[in-house]
Amino acid sequence: MIRLFLVIAALCAPTGLSAACLDGGSAGLPSLVTFQSGETVQVIERSSDRIRYLSFDKDKRQVADLTSYLGIFTLGAEMNGQTNRFEWSTELPGSSELTPGVVFREEAVISHENKRASFITEAKVLGREVVEIDGCKFDVLRVDVMSWIDGREYGRAEKWLHLPSFITLKVVIRQGSSKTENQAVKLE
Repeated sequence: MIRLFLVIAALCAPTGLSAACLDGGSAGLPSLVTFQSGETVQVIERSSDRIRYLSFDKDKRQVADLTSYLGIFTLGAEMNGQTNRFEWSTELPGSSELTPGVVFREEAVISHENKRASFITEAKVLGREVVEIDGCKFDVLRVDVMSWIDGREYGRAEKWLHLPSFITLKVVIRQGSSKTENQAVKLE
């Protein structure tokens, strides 16, 4: 009778509860993330403060090869056959400095072939929240990130950043009057 109850409970449990949650604990960190839009992110390498990943559209075509510091500050981006490098002239914050209420305004030069432009990223840590994906709960930092190229606004994204993996699990992108939301729905 007890065995039957355990089998029924296992079959009825949400997938995330029956599988290990990839939150950085004993189950490790995710290397493949699928978003509700159908887009995916595949982690190529990760270190104590950097992540390099490939981004794919919903048709599984690679759209970018990105490297970032703490999942916030871009170090390199390859898109549409173009490679952009970011040389930060200000000291980037350490992960322990990412606390609610803090604002960072960091400056870089972005270069592509022989072209160079000033690049500024402002990151406001809005707070700590929890994002649930497939029955697993992830502690995240909610960060508002704005960027400018040569003084013109480039983009704004509100990120729910899972700091142990440097992966954004939820994002709201604002460009002009348009707003796009996307959330991870599966982690592998």
